[in-house]
Amino acid sequence: MKNSIKLVKIIAFAVIIGFTVPACSGSEESEKLPEQESSILVSINASYRQTAIVNPTTPIDQLKAELTVTAYYNNSTFQVVDPANYTLNGTLTAPSSEITVLYKGKTDFFIVIISSISEPVCEHTYGSWLTVKAPTATESGEETRTCSKCGYIQSHYPPPTGEPGHVHNFGQWIETTLATCTTAGEETRVCSLDASHIETRSIDAHGHNFNNWTETTHPTCMSAGAETRTCSYNPLHIETRLLSIDEQRHNFGSWTETTSAKCTSAAEETRICSHNPAHIEKRSGAAALGHDWSGWAETTAGIETRNCQKQGCTEKDSRPIKGTEGLSFTLTSGNTAYSVSRGLATDAEVVIPVIWEGLPVTTIAANGFSSYSNMTSIRIPERMTNIGNYAFSNCSGLTSVTIPESVTSIGSSAFTGCNNLTSITIPFVGSTLNGSVHFGYIFGASSASTQNSFIPASLKTVIITGSSTIPANAFQNCTN
Repeated sequence: MKNSIKLVKIIAFAVIIGFTVPACSGSEESEKLPEQESSILVSINASYRQTAIVNPTTPIDQLKAELTVTAYYNNSTFQVVDPANYTLNGTLTAPSSEITVLYKGKTDFFIVIISSISEPVCEHTYGSWLTVKAPTATESGEETRTCSKCGYIQSHYPPPTGEPGHVHNFGQWIETTLATCTTAGEETRVCSLDASHIETRSIDAHGHNFNNWTETTHPTCMSAGAETRTCSYNPLHIETRLLSIDEQRHNFGSWTETTSAKCTSAAEETRICSHNPAHIEKRSGAAALGHDWSGWAETTAGIETRNCQKQGCTEKDSRPIKGTEGLSFTLTSGNTAYSVSRGLATDAEVVIPVIWEGLPVTTIAANGFSSYSNMTSIRIPERMTNIGNYAFSNCSGLTSVTIPESVTSIGSSAFTGCNNLTSITIPFVGSTLNGSVHFGYIFGASSASTQNSFIPASLKTVIITGSSTIPANAFQNCTN
């Protein structure tokens, strides 16, 4: 609205040099009077009609050629001010400048369009004023004159002659039609001297005042969402915009186990997005069950194996047979094999390895484990060929012994004093395969007839694995 008023100030002129308008009392028109001491200056009005090019180097007083300044007094009279009696203040700067007019303590302003290109200033020589349009009671007229040097045409706009009887005395502007978000309003003012004299001007539409955006439809992994905002001036004015598909915005169902847990792998669970069944999430469920291993058993020379006993699992675990820590080994057979003895071993369960330092362990030394009373079991590997005399004598903790079929020689009294032995597995009876020695030989009996006194009373089971022949009187007098 303010800009509109400025435009009116530039274009609309009220200029009649040397002419006064009678007051509202209806007195007759009078000729131009000099300012009287009884008259009090109320305001001034600057009307500028720009037709010439003005640049930053143009003298500011040259603007007076197209400027009309009118003084208004308290007795409802007015007169055009002589250009020599007012001053102009301001700086001419492209693209436009505001110039202030000062006259007897009263000020007004006007706008000048400034060209950035400097041009030579013509000292005009004008001809006579020519009337283009005569002013009427309500409309300005127009007069022109032409410079004989440069052809520049200066225009002058005499103001309306005014309706006979008075100069308007308008009241305050009053809004008569409310402006809305999208439509202009209207305001009017009424002359206090004649209520039929009314001025009207428009009020710019004030535009929307929208609140923050609010999500009204959530975007999903398959469809766009929406959000809206509402004008605070009018809740019927609503804006809507789309929200992009959110690929991570799923609506998953409950987790369902799809693969059961196994010995070495956890269960697997999945859940499905209700927006798109192709969108599936997976996660680990119940932990792996772990194996249920059998005991270790020698399957090949120097290797022992155990099997998982759980239904459906076929996994096996193998490892080299590791001897009990502390055992002592001695090279034999021309440094091609080792014999073994207790050494510093203290474990209750003793394991003799198949290989030691790259060579086979083939012999249990004579008296090798004698009096190892806290030993409860002895594991003799395949490839063992010789068990020396008194090898396990007085091992009172032994309850069961298995001698592999690779053994070809068992020394005298190898198990004498093993008084808690309940079972023994041997490849043959006596000292060697297909020999003729009695069973009690390995317990220290010198003959079959006396062997019952040497065989432990606790022994109830004897298993022979490698011999098809049992010597005569092998178990003579074995009453237990």
